[in-house]
Amino acid sequence: MDNWYGFQPDAIPGLSVTVDYWNIKVTGAVSSPTVGDAIAACFDNANVANPFCSSQFISRNPSTGGLDGDPSNTKGLILQQSNLGTISTDGVDVSVRYNTDITDNIGLAMSFDGTWTNKNLFQASSTALNRECVGFYSVNCNPQSEFAFSQRTSVTIDEDYTISLRWRYLSGVEQEPQDILDNGQAFIGNSPLFGDVDFTQIPAESYFDLSFQWDVNENVLFTLTAQNILDNQPTVVGSNIGSTAFNSGNIYPSSYDAQGRRYGASVKFKF
Repeated sequence: MDNWYGFQPDAIPGLSVTVDYWNIKVTGAVSSPTVGDAIAACFDNANVANPFCSSQFISRNPSTGGLDGDPSNTKGLILQQSNLGTISTDGVDVSVRYNTDITDNIGLAMSFDGTWTNKNLFQASSTALNRECVGFYSVNCNPQSEFAFSQRTSVTIDEDYTISLRWRYLSGVEQEPQDILDNGQAFIGNSPLFGDVDFTQIPAESYFDLSFQWDVNENVLFTLTAQNILDNQPTVVGSNIGSTAFNSGNIYPSSYDAQGRRYGASVKFKF
C-alpha cells in the first residue's frame, strides 16, 4: 500500500510539501535465514536427529569442532536460500522544497527528504523469529535507523555561482535485544586498540557536505566538493557484532562514512 499527499500553500510561495505513507509486505521472499535463525534452529532443539544441526547447515572444523578454519572443509553456518521468507515494513517519507529570491541577483533553494521507518520485520520461515531491526544492529540486522534525512541549502548568485551545504542525518541504533538474549551484551570497557568503547550502541550521526558550482558558460560546469567536512569518524563496534558482509574493519562502512573528510573536483562539458 502506498498513499501520498502533496500540497503547495498559497500563503508561502515557492513551498511544496509531499508526504508518502508506505506499507509493504512480501510473502514467499527469496531469502536466507539470519545467523541467529540458523543457530536457534539447531540449538533450541539440539540432538543428532535435528537436521538443522547436520553438516548440511552447520559445517565444523574437522580438527577443532569450531566454525572457523580452512574454507575448503569448514564452511561454518550455511545460510541456505529459500522462498519461505516474509518481509513487512512501513513508514513515512516526507519531501519539502522551498525556492525564493533574496535579491534580484541572489536565489535561495532549500530541500528536505526524510524517512521515518515504523517497522522492518523479517521472518525467514514460519517457524523462525519474526525479527524487528528498526533501531537495532547485530549479526542479524544491518543498522537500521528509525529516522534518516538529507537537507540541502543552496544559494545561487547571478545564476552562475551556487554554494550548497548538505546535512545528512541518521538516528542512533543499539544492539538488537534478541541478540543480547542469545549472545549476551556486547563489550563495554577499555580496548587496547580503541580506548574506552561501548559496542552496544551507535549514537546519532550527522554529516555535512559543502559544494561549489560555477556555470562557466552554457557548455562547461565546474564543481568543487568537500564531503564530511567535520571529519566525523565511524563508531567502532568490534568485529563480532555484525556479519562480515556489513561490519568490515570493526565498523559498518555500508551505513556510516568510513573515509573521513575528502575533496573532489570535476568539469562537465556539453557538446
